[in-house]
Amino acid sequence: MKNMVIAVAVSMIMGSFAAAEAVVWNNMEALQETRVDGRSSYYGSALKVEQKAQEAMNEAIPLITDKETVPPSGDKRDYMSIAVYYWPDQSKPDGLPYIRHDGKVNPERNDVKRFDAARRDHMVRMVRALSRGYAVTGKEEYAARAVKILSAWFIDDATAMRPRLEYAQIVPGRSSGRHWGLLDTAGFIELIDDTEMLKGSKAYTPEVENGLKSWFSRYTDWLISSEKGRGEAAAPNNHGTWYDAQTAVFAHFVGRDDIAREILQAVPEKRMEKQLAKDASQPLELARTRPVHYSCFNLRAYMTLARLGKELGIDLYSVKTTSGVSLKDAVNFILPYAEGKKAMNKKETVKEKAFLKMAAMDGLIDE
Repeated sequence: MKNMVIAVAVSMIMGSFAAAEAVVWNNMEALQETRVDGRSSYYGSALKVEQKAQEAMNEAIPLITDKETVPPSGDKRDYMSIAVYYWPDQSKPDGLPYIRHDGKVNPERNDVKRFDAARRDHMVRMVRALSRGYAVTGKEEYAARAVKILSAWFIDDATAMRPRLEYAQIVPGRSSGRHWGLLDTAGFIELIDDTEMLKGSKAYTPEVENGLKSWFSRYTDWLISSEKGRGEAAAPNNHGTWYDAQTAVFAHFVGRDDIAREILQAVPEKRMEKQLAKDASQPLELARTRPVHYSCFNLRAYMTLARLGKELGIDLYSVKTTSGVSLKDAVNFILPYAEGKKAMNKKETVKEKAFLKMAAMDGLIDE
């Protein structure tokens, strides 16, 4: 197994890796290879990495306060999104209340005048591109731009997102916000990874790091104590697993390992026993209209937890359910479908690249 389950920061001057504090989604070994050799099979060429960084340099920062719609709180710093599988009821003049069509994404999701999901995605992509650009080239301007974006979203009082998701995945005519919306910040795990790549830069100062940790500590408190947080924690499917992954990673990032350990230690009984069948399938995810996607998506949350667990001395890779099913068994069950070699009830033949990369990095795919 490659040594990339523990987060590391790149020192561009020394060209070395150092132990860091957060779980990694990024393949730091491949980034090092790209930096030294000019390319890697994982990230492609250094030229491509820098091209994406340059594009991010030239883009305006998508602020959460840019939306025209004002949330019920009256504060544009509150995040808002629409439930992606809910659509206007065509039988009603006003389309209300919206009705659910599982697996069919409502394009209103990407309406940046009203909602924040698309600009959140844009922000995460920009920080990712700039952080990788810095890791590969050592150019300080990339790190400085990444820090400016992170500051705008999490530190600067006038534009920083409020550390809560009260108005996420609203359903017009039904709800002004639901606990299912907490899934919207799963991508913030990657932002924490990105800070590890920025630690060798002049821009990533102790003040910046402390500002980010303050935001994520407050968000961790909200995830644990709020009604929506408790609702998501109780979710039986991938929502519950991703709640665990987010809360544990964010808590670890801010030095609250007691919270992270409690979550990790509960995973076998609370999640695996209830989600993994005797044949290593995931019935709750297979019941969806996109069974392969959601099975892989849920396993990505498990792998995130397992990587953090390895850092904290809690082995989730080898633990088995009372039926004898391990994380690797679940990966191997869905693997031929994720590779596009088999179709699940003729529903899906899409290759799940992100899942396959994570499983390969963790040595969970049989050679």
